[in-house]
Amino acid sequence: MRALVTLSLLFAVTPAVALAQASTCVILPQPTTSTAPAEAQDRATAALSEALHARGMTVIPARDAQLRMADQPFHDCAAIECAPAVNRFLGTRFAVLVELTWLRGRPTMINVVMIGVVDGASTGGQAIIERGGDLAAAVRSALTTAWDRWDADAQGTFVIDSTPPGALVSIDGSAVGRAPIRQLVNVGVHTIAVTLDGYDSQTRDVTIDRMEEHPLHFVLTETAAAIATEPTAPPPEEQWQDRPHFANWLIGAGALALAVGLAIEPIWTAATNGTVLDHGAAGTDTVVFGPVSAAMAILSGACLIAGVVVLVIQPITERVRLEVTASGLRIGGTF
Repeated sequence: MRALVTLSLLFAVTPAVALAQASTCVILPQPTTSTAPAEAQDRATAALSEALHARGMTVIPARDAQLRMADQPFHDCAAIECAPAVNRFLGTRFAVLVELTWLRGRPTMINVVMIGVVDGASTGGQAIIERGGDLAAAVRSALTTAWDRWDADAQGTFVIDSTPPGALVSIDGSAVGRAPIRQLVNVGVHTIAVTLDGYDSQTRDVTIDRMEEHPLHFVLTETAAAIATEPTAPPPEEQWQDRPHFANWLIGAGALALAVGLAIEPIWTAATNGTVLDHGAAGTDTVVFGPVSAAMAILSGACLIAGVVVLVIQPITERVRLEVTASGLRIGGTF
């Protein structure tokens, strides 16, 4: 039972500790090279602490930080170079250094620098102090500039596209648009999810660093249901057509040629095989064909009639199938 209570307290305290670290900062001591009076430096530091509190930050004053780091070589750190070590030791999100420029007996400029845990991660903001100007207002203005730059530098860019394009992109559970898309995010680990109707969703956990441009490409695959319901191509369209067969021309032409051939014989043999029945008053002979010539003349007439009928009527036809396919026109048939 005691172990269960301890474990529960551990899970309850851990997020609180992480949240406290994410919202805690430390103010570094004034640089020893500053020519501003101690009273003016204290006023600038107090104004900075008040502005940080207004932004929801828990502030560790410089004196308290020095006491906590008494046995560390950087316990009196007042420079950008040693500030990351201070943050790592104290567990703070960033350290703040305020520098007051003092010229001809009055403050002329305030410079606020925010330094992170990583070496070289720092941003700054400046504000000019006019003669008779408000020192606290200048501190707040410089802090605002430094804070905005800090937030901008503490982001990276996801460049997301998909195949096919148009997939809905969600980052950490919030929809941000459809691919292709560019999206600014805070540094750290983010969950990227893409969805598209008819395709399987994809999810990735991706880490992005400060000012990094991170490309991501998602290749989506169709769902099994989409493939099963995909419309099938309609069957090829078929058309049947009847048309005269070329045999009509062969048979008709052959019959006509045979008729001509048969007609030659009766004409040639008319004089020799015929019988004169009556010389007539004008000397005209009436000739009657012999049996051979008569038969050939009859056959010739029959062939002539048959050839003309075949050529005109064309009784022999062929049935042709016209099939339109994706690749072209296919022709087949029966005769």
